[in-house]
Amino acid sequence: MSEFLKGDEEMNITDQARDVLKQLLQENDAKNIRVYFAGFG
Repeated sequence: MSEFLKGDEEMNITDQARDVLKQLLQENDAKNIRVYFAGFG
């Protein structure tokens, strides 16, 4: 797993999803992303 997605919680994503997230963060000059899941549980 790349350093890009390491933190307190690890998650497994596809290479394509990783590349899209990385591009999104770079375009918005962001260093992290907060993800919310709705409808689970």
